[in-house]
Amino acid sequence: MELSCKSEYALLALLELTAHYGSGEPLQIRQIAAEQNIPDRYLEQLLATLRRSGVVRSQRGARGGYLLAESLGNFAARSRPLH
Repeated sequence: MELSCKSEYALLALLELTAHYGSGEPLQIRQIAAEQNIPDRYLEQLLATLRRSGVVRSQRGARGGYLLAESLGNFAARSRPLH
């Protein structure tokens, strides 16, 4: 099965957020982009879509960024594609 570029980047971003879930600290876009080799601007748009879908949440401010909305253990796979 082949994934679209968008799906692959979404999974990579979610894996990065999962790796830091226990810390409770948000990750900034530039951190995720650097670790997963995702273009910053594209990741910004993708995370906004994931936020609107309730998969991730954002935190504003100097120490802001993105976190998983809930543990992936509690997360049911979404049946609809990201648009």
